[in-house]
Amino acid sequence: MYKELNSVISREFISEIKEKVPFNIKAIQTDKGLECKKHFDKYVEDKKIHYFNYPQKPKSDVYIYRFNRTIQEQFFNHI
Repeated sequence: MYKELNSVISREFISEIKEKVPFNIKAIQTDKGLECKKHFDKYVEDKKIHYFNYPQKPKSDVYIYRFNRTIQEQFFNHI
């Protein structure tokens, strides 16, 4: 959906999502990638909803990657 991946774009993305979904976002879980630092982190910091994946636990990432793949396949690949 985006041509780049950085903290400004991540902040814009979560801001757009919050406007469009009909419910409150209670948690956002990310890895410690650079796209989740600086601008993104400042945006969600006061909301206390940003959590990082467990360090040194790559098995937990599997569930997140699978969820993202399902979203990609069901909602975006057909566009």
